[in-house]
Amino acid sequence: MIANEAPVYHIGIPNPMFEGDLNLYVIAGDPLTVIDTGIGTPEALVVLEAGLAARGFSVEDVRRVVLTHKHADHIGLAREIHDRSGAPVFVHEDDWDGVANLDARHEEFVPLVRRRLQSFHVPESEIENLAKTLGKGKRLARQTEAEKLRGGDRLPISGVDLEVIHTPGHTQGSICLSYGRHLFSGDHVLPTISPNIGAGEMRRRGMMTRFLNSLDRVAPLASEDLIVLPGHGQPFSTLLERIEQLKAHHGQRERAILEVLRQGDPKTVYEVARSLWSKLPGYHLVLGTSEVNAHLEKSIDDGQVREHDGRFSAV
Repeated sequence: MIANEAPVYHIGIPNPMFEGDLNLYVIAGDPLTVIDTGIGTPEALVVLEAGLAARGFSVEDVRRVVLTHKHADHIGLAREIHDRSGAPVFVHEDDWDGVANLDARHEEFVPLVRRRLQSFHVPESEIENLAKTLGKGKRLARQTEAEKLRGGDRLPISGVDLEVIHTPGHTQGSICLSYGRHLFSGDHVLPTISPNIGAGEMRRRGMMTRFLNSLDRVAPLASEDLIVLPGHGQPFSTLLERIEQLKAHHGQRERAILEVLRQGDPKTVYEVARSLWSKLPGYHLVLGTSEVNAHLEKSIDDGQVREHDGRFSAV
């Protein structure tokens, strides 16, 4: 621990999504700061309350909440914490709308998914089946007042700055947070899985290129004593090695997509996704097709792929 650096505690919040438990972090300094909150379920709240109590704190003691991005498993309890403690909630300005205007965004979500899947030429029957499931989904986060962060912003905690590093990719407003020897990496750099690219920003183009550039943005933070604290999975110290693994993974995926496109007639996003994965159950239909589309956008920009009327071919 560097001079004046406050202790950092971990609380594993149960998460019904496939990524596994959400890692909530408490920086036990002045002000008492929570990094991400877990999903908005009664079970998650019980675990949060117990985790804070084990460290001598309560929800009412929290004085600041910082969110690494707008997804429900990271923001779900922000409103609960804010209402009970009065703690301000901070999120990057590019993800602010997904937190502060969540009600409107929720109403837009299913129609947006439908339009995107149609543009990927997904069969209408599969779209309808998924839309029915999404329409019945339980709200796992509530709209929350939030203050906007920008890359380079610094939030002092016990004399040490919590520095905001803008890392668009998984979402446009994804951030990492540097505090002393700790790097809170959110879902940007995870220890064993790659974050999905594309599904988190269905209104934006070019997210794969943004993600890869953002990996380069955090690489200079690597040091012998750095501890990376991810949004899911175990802490790790091999930041540069993990960045290279993520780049290699996406390079391999890009080459696999190009190989599919070299076989036969031009193909739709859906056809490419089905070539890569024989099964895309439930929301994986959105995740898989969106990530293929993100790769195709990059390959078009790199001059490796051409598109005509929603169909893609290798150059």
